[in-house]
Amino acid sequence: MRSLALALAFLAALPAADICSSIRAAVQAESRKQGIPAISVAVIRATKVVCSVALGQADLEQQISNTARSRHRLASLSKPVNSVLTMQLVEEGKLALNDSVRKFIPTLPAAYDAVTIRRLLSRQSGIREYAGLEDVFSTTHYPSLLKAAIAIFLKSPLQFVPGARTGLTTDGYTLLGAAREQATGQPFRQLLESRMRHFLLDDSPALTPHRVRLYRKTTTGNWENAPPFDASNKYPGGGMLATADGYADFLIQLNGGRFLQAKSIREMWTSQSLADGTLVPFATLGWATGTRGAHRFVTHGGLQPGTTTVMHWFPELSAGSVILCNAEGPDLDALQNRILAILLGSIQRAQPRPLQFTQTDMS
Repeated sequence: MRSLALALAFLAALPAADICSSIRAAVQAESRKQGIPAISVAVIRATKVVCSVALGQADLEQQISNTARSRHRLASLSKPVNSVLTMQLVEEGKLALNDSVRKFIPTLPAAYDAVTIRRLLSRQSGIREYAGLEDVFSTTHYPSLLKAAIAIFLKSPLQFVPGARTGLTTDGYTLLGAAREQATGQPFRQLLESRMRHFLLDDSPALTPHRVRLYRKTTTGNWENAPPFDASNKYPGGGMLATADGYADFLIQLNGGRFLQAKSIREMWTSQSLADGTLVPFATLGWATGTRGAHRFVTHGGLQPGTTTVMHWFPELSAGSVILCNAEGPDLDALQNRILAILLGSIQRAQPRPLQFTQTDMS
């Protein structure tokens, strides 16, 4: 503990400008290399945003610059936010992790008896991922998450017995959101925006200040507008907007006890086991996890039409990064690793043993 405290003290004493200058150069180089329309980066060190970078155009047609106030589509970076919302309701006694989802939605098929809140969060529910492009590009607006679930996937069979394995699913988060709406009597928008000030729903018809335009590459390598869709079928798992700085502040406040008690955070970041006891090391409740050298991190990434996102957070160091861009498909791995190398390299200089970087996350 003493060595960690010394490392944090050393880290806090290093000039933030030196770190930010290196990070800004890395972001500029990668953005230029890939021609990314707009990229926003927030880097946290010693519980503060020490570097905020916003480059490029939030709107290519209107030549509107990307700024720190620009709101990006988060895609699956929405899932960790929903995990925190769920754990808040657990603390308040409105639901429990081992509750069956049928406790809140008794009209669900009997096969959903074993679909618990925990299994929805840990992706062990058996609920399918998108069935096809018609789900991804849905333009139907659903008035509630339950109506979205009924219309889209509840008639489909479960893909596996709940708890038997882990499988990515955004639809599972839609059902989780529907259960929360039933448990609280609050629409998801109200629940989110009353508790998490940095996040808005990606509501297509709404006028949302500073929302970026979204792009994808053509077969000839030029940028074009990403096809529109209505996110009301996936608000909890992939339908939020935020700034990079806002997401970073969410991580800082979470680590500081603003949203959850310490025991709830430990539970949320604990690797989950399957029904047969097999531990799934990377899978926690709504996050992914891994290690870089001596340090554990939690992480998530997102990819949707018109957006690519990634976040890394080192709880013990109160340090991490958030990268958001308004384009579908840029490779952010190299930039992410470069930023973390710069950030964690300052800790490395304060510790006798070297850090080894390994890519073990589930972005």
